[in-house]
Amino acid sequence: APLVGLGDRGSEEPRGPGPPRSRDGRCALSQQIACHRLRLKYLQRRSSGKVELTVRRERLLEDSKELIQRLPVRHLCRRLYVKFEGEEGKDFGGVARDWFSCLGKELVSQYLCRGLLEFSAADGHTVQVAPNDEPSEDDLAAFELLGRVAGLAVFHGKLLDLCFIRTFYKTMLGRAIGLADIQGVDAAYHRNLIYLLANENAHELDLDFTVDKQNADGSLATQELKPGGADIPVTDVYKQEYL
Repeated sequence: APLVGLGDRGSEEPRGPGPPRSRDGRCALSQQIACHRLRLKYLQRRSSGKVELTVRRERLLEDSKELIQRLPVRHLCRRLYVKFEGEEGKDFGGVARDWFSCLGKELVSQYLCRGLLEFSAADGHTVQVAPNDEPSEDDLAAFELLGRVAGLAVFHGKLLDLCFIRTFYKTMLGRAIGLADIQGVDAAYHRNLIYLLANENAHELDLDFTVDKQNADGSLATQELKPGGADIPVTDVYKQEYL
């Protein structure tokens, strides 16, 4: 999925083979992964030449952002040579790995501080996109930069210290989100849903077809899950639909 973001907008170049699909139009996760690997190899074979990136460690994020946004995508897909200003040594792969590693950590740190990302409920390492129904232009540009860095890391086979929750990757692959996936987003909410599913007399919990949603300013708003949901109680008959 990140490779889609590497293509030039409006490009009509072929994108490589697509995944085989079953009768219902879906394809297995293993097939999707295999397809993306084939597409990656296809794109790597089409790239030629090299591109040199010079950045300053003390302004790593600013310099990297300027280069990634200014250079054409086809140049960034060439063989990558990275140099830190004022440091000796040629890049035979190690400097590029250092650049991706440091850049990934810097992005996560900055985006956590800005409230664009937040740690998941499952652990203190995986992250998820923070809820925000009204992102600013700067927010969208920040996520575009993050997507480009992730796509470049995938394309060049470098590790990026950035781990999203499982639901994020499933969404990118167009796969349905199940009840088990909620555990990584909100463990307490997941336990409540499991309790609701496993026990009778759901009406005693005084639930309806609404959920509380946190706005960007921290306030809570009630959102109906279906038209008139505030007036529809959750009972044993309707709890599967509610879930």
